[in-house]
Amino acid sequence: MPVIEFEIKPEQLVKAAVQLPQAEFDDLVARLMVARAQRRVPHLSGEEARLLLRINRGLSEKQRRRFHELIDKRRAETLTTSEHKELLKLTVKAEQLNVERIEALARLARLRGVTLKQVMQQLGIKPPPVYG
Repeated sequence: MPVIEFEIKPEQLVKAAVQLPQAEFDDLVARLMVARAQRRVPHLSGEEARLLLRINRGLSEKQRRRFHELIDKRRAETLTTSEHKELLKLTVKAEQLNVERIEALARLARLRGVTLKQVMQQLGIKPPPVYG
């Protein structure tokens, strides 16, 4: 099969990407994060690539927007009972994704023989702020 190569500018790539349906856009972003990590660590194993996909998984953009809308309504004390239930479901989902993310980060740290803190630094991941 012949290979056709062409040059695409980053602006064109971004313009095309933002036109994708949300799920495809999220998948593209996750795949780009894996490609970025492979550039930093050229010999990324299949296991490391799978872990990076898990690390970069999160709520969809639509879910994140709704989550923040509901939090704003809760702060304004205008949250309905059904919205409260929706907020709880989104919170549980976000927390589960965070648990999976930490597990994947810990597994990646073990594979690389470094600490969790070191692997987070390698990936440019900052710990969330501590609220007290």
